[in-house]
Amino acid sequence: MTKHPPTTETRIDLRIILSAGVLAVLLVCAGATTWYVEEEKSIQATVGNIKL
Repeated sequence: MTKHPPTTETRIDLRIILSAGVLAVLLVCAGATTWYVEEEKSIQATVGNIKL
């Protein structure tokens, strides 16, 4: 059995799948939470008080 180089259609399909994956990752990152630290508290104290 010999391997043939990918066709143009296969390359386009792979690009669409890759683009959709990148878009999904960007959308997930866009929904990330921003945490604010009060001036009188340290970052470590704030992180220790986070309840998930």
